Amino acid sequence: FMMEHIVSAYKRQYDSYLYLSKTACNLFGCSEVISIDEFYQLIIPEYLFDYRKTILALQEGKMKEASISFASKINGEVRHFEEAFKIDEEGVILSVINEITEKVKDEEKSTVMAHFDPVSGAYNKSKLVYDIEELVKLDKFSLFAFNVKGFKNYSDIYGYDFTSQMIFAIAKYLKEYDEDMRVYHLDGDKFILAVIGLNDKRTMTKLGYTICEYLSNKLKKLNYRLNINFEVGILRYPTDTNETNPNDLIDYLLSALSMAHDDGVKSNVSCYSKEAYRKQFFQSQLATHVSEAIDNNHLALYYRQVVDAGRNNCDHYYVGLNLSNYAVDDKVIYEVIKKRDMMKLIERYMIHKALFELEEMYKEIKVYMNFSFKVSKETLIDETFKDYLLDQLKFFNIPKTAITICYNDELDDNVYEVLKSLTLNQIMIATSNVEILKQFPVYYFYYKLNKDVKNLENEFITVLKDYCDKHSIRFVLDNVNNKTLIAHFAQTGISLY
Repeated sequence: FMMEHIVSAYKRQYDSYLYLSKTACNLFGCSEVISIDEFYQLIIPEYLFDYRKTILALQEGKMKEASISFASKINGEVRHFEEAFKIDEEGVILSVINEITEKVKDEEKSTVMAHFDPVSGAYNKSKLVYDIEELVKLDKFSLFAFNVKGFKNYSDIYGYDFTSQMIFAIAKYLKEYDEDMRVYHLDGDKFILAVIGLNDKRTMTKLGYTICEYLSNKLKKLNYRLNINFEVGILRYPTDTNETNPNDLIDYLLSALSMAHDDGVKSNVSCYSKEAYRKQFFQSQLATHVSEAIDNNHLALYYRQVVDAGRNNCDHYYVGLNLSNYAVDDKVIYEVIKKRDMMKLIERYMIHKALFELEEMYKEIKVYMNFSFKVSKETLIDETFKDYLLDQLKFFNIPKTAITICYNDELDDNVYEVLKSLTLNQIMIATSNVEILKQFPVYYFYYKLNKDVKNLENEFITVLKDYCDKHSIRFVLDNVNNKTLIAHFAQTGISLY
């Protein structure tokens, strides 16, 4: 046995004494024969309990062999790995001892690398998940999520190097703010801070604003002309949730962070709200459903009457886009379409589908109904759109007088030239600037009424109505759902959606 382990240190234990090889003597700085108690005194206390427990189990016959990792007082940085074997019934224990310092260092280095983010110098998400599993065992704690307001603007204007320095600096200053708070870099400009033992809403909100101010002042070292501000989300455990899954808690925290987003320039702090989270979750699921519906060709058209309230008849039909398997808000559909960069494709599909149905209606009633449909700027100024629209009208044999283009995007010279070149008699424009109407070939003017409008003699509406009457433009009001308002506008000759 000794010959097989000639390069290792070994010791033999019998009764209460140890007999050590020369290599073992050099390793622990002791004589060849010492008592077991004397050897225990050579071991660093933090390892001693487990070491004694293991040796005792071998002596009592509870184990035949065991492995122990420990360090001695001779050199605390050197780690030893002992393999101990009980070799007879008289209690003789033979041990082989090897140095495993480099192996331990490699393992510790691997652990650090797995939990460390080299970009920021902070811990990463892997470490955050691991730590949350331990944090939920505590009485209470809070998590803060930070991101930089307008981070993309800084990246676009000052470049990658500046934003990289910003990320590193934020992590550095957060760690310096309070050594008891752990800092994690999630991704991009998102940081998470763990605060143990506190979860009072007022205290945590105040702390969030205090840290924002502290960071803003510190970051002036990067560029003294910049006043960098933050959005902060706060999750308090267990006040906000009793959930223990780390990924769910991170999800809730990021929900609180998204609620802190606004268009202002000052820092903003928001605490987690279960109701707001449910709403966000629903919107997210709805967007996913819409996206899948588009992929599976579950798009359908709907029609809304534009009514001449004074004459009590239908002026024309507005054609909108929805799903064939679930009715959702137009805004959600168009947000998904825009994110997927499918606006031109979908709007052309809608025009094609609308003209097809218009032709089918004509076959039945021998009269062309008037359809209006929304077209975005992206679609309108595409150089092929004009030819596409005219080809579709020709293919379905639809006169230009039967369609109305609805446009409510930005108005500029390019839009003007396209609308003029279409030579359509009926164009609907949405704008709050009366002067712009003079520049465009408009037949309908669209205006969405504010929900809070209660004054029937609203001055702005009166100005718009007078201008439209003067220039033979049909004034169309949307969002009129009050009976009194409907009756009033019916008398003034305004068409209603």
